[in-house]
Amino acid sequence: MTSPVQTQARGFTMVELIVTLVIVAALAATAVPVLTGGTGMRDQAWRDAALSAMRHARSIATSHRRVVCAAFSASTITLTMAKRNPSTACDAPLASPDGKSVFAATSNTSATTVVTVVSGAAYGGAFYFQPDGRITTNFAGTATGQWRVVMTGAEDIAIDGVTGYAR
Repeated sequence: MTSPVQTQARGFTMVELIVTLVIVAALAATAVPVLTGGTGMRDQAWRDAALSAMRHARSIATSHRRVVCAAFSASTITLTMAKRNPSTACDAPLASPDGKSVFAATSNTSATTVVTVVSGAAYGGAFYFQPDGRITTNFAGTATGQWRVVMTGAEDIAIDGVTGYAR
């Protein structure tokens, strides 16, 4: 005679399903902010690259005794240098550490970078790093001031033209 075959129930119990959902919810609560925080990290990297570009421009200007020009856009900084001293224009591209003509760039397509005078007015021109360490808004070196570089999602960069200090 054959014995009856007992079949075991397959699947998860209600307790196992609830525990699994709680674990998945906890992981999602910690993972989502980390994954969406990548934009903030790119913005901070853009700020650091911009600050590095300005400090590099000042260093090159003082060490080579030539004017270095820094042109800002919303997502790039390009540095050029005067070929000779004295000169009337920045006419030689200054290569970045990786050899490209753009010294600093952001990969954040929605990044905005606005340079303002400390009084609040927008400034759309280039900065001229003078051989004596000052930062000016004209090649001749007569117009110094204080500016603020405002970047999306990152701390502002303050520039003091008289001392040539960017922080």
